[in-house]
Amino acid sequence: MIATIFTLGLSFNNFANAASMDEKTRCSEGFELVYRVNADKYACVFETTSQKWQNLGIAEQLEQQLSDIVETSSVMKEEVVKVSMQEQNNDVKIEWLGWSFYRITTPGGVVILTNPWYENPDNPTSLDDIPKADIILVPTGHPDEVGNALEIAAKNNSTIVASHDLVNLVWKDKDQPRSVPVTFDGIPIKTAQFQPGTIRTIDGITIRAVTALHGNWETGGPAMGFFITMENGHVIYFSGSTDLTLDMKLWGEMFKPDTAILYTHSSMDPHEIAMMAQLLSENNPNLKTVLPLHHRINPPEGHAPADLGQAMADLGLKVELIDPQLGVVYTLSK
Repeated sequence: MIATIFTLGLSFNNFANAASMDEKTRCSEGFELVYRVNADKYACVFETTSQKWQNLGIAEQLEQQLSDIVETSSVMKEEVVKVSMQEQNNDVKIEWLGWSFYRITTPGGVVILTNPWYENPDNPTSLDDIPKADIILVPTGHPDEVGNALEIAAKNNSTIVASHDLVNLVWKDKDQPRSVPVTFDGIPIKTAQFQPGTIRTIDGITIRAVTALHGNWETGGPAMGFFITMENGHVIYFSGSTDLTLDMKLWGEMFKPDTAILYTHSSMDPHEIAMMAQLLSENNPNLKTVLPLHHRINPPEGHAPADLGQAMADLGLKVELIDPQLGVVYTLSK
């Protein structure tokens, strides 16, 4: 069961306030209420994000109180309360920050970043908008997948999950032993060195690496995808950059993902991406949600998330596609 926050488009950090608000309630401290002109939604966002969106002409800052907006519709109020209750029921929160950069917050509050390239052309946020990051997943050594991982990890004391090759052959001087940590601006970085088949539990989250059919830039190591198991048993498959492979049928049966974030590059055929979802669900009744990765806000014709959704419908899949919007936090229920 999935509940998205399309009703108001509010940052999930503010839903608990919204559910019990009075006439004085506003966004939480450090957030501003804006109206997303291009998406026809309200959102509580970081002040830096608000300013960037206003400069881009895609949002307007609002002085109106949140309670005034919600009071206009009893349906809205019920939806806010429902989502707030779900937050207490161990749901997973997920936010797309452009390209293949996702921020996942587990039921226990662990923040996981994938391919954290905040400088990607569609992301209006900055390092200041990443106040917490516990685990950073880096599936290959490609610059857009490594992104700003080292910088973010140095700021937040994060653990970076990456290949042995990327950690030891790229991020360190060649004469350094493996016992010496990676550093960024003199700050030691925690790394967990993975290869396909590696399983480790970090901060209570179990991560298993699998093969991805893709190049790996200058590292020479394997490209990977990840199965991420949350505290409540919710499993997310982050495919990384990969072609379709029959292995996905086996992985679906073995790991039973509830959510799949699938490689949706403009060079890929949406019907082949839909077949990824088909294989993952063939012997897995749990798969309910698919999200795209590695795509732009305005993708080429025929390669939008909507085209993937149509391809999934053509295959008769009973799986919901979320076309993620910037600034919106979605909830995923087990």
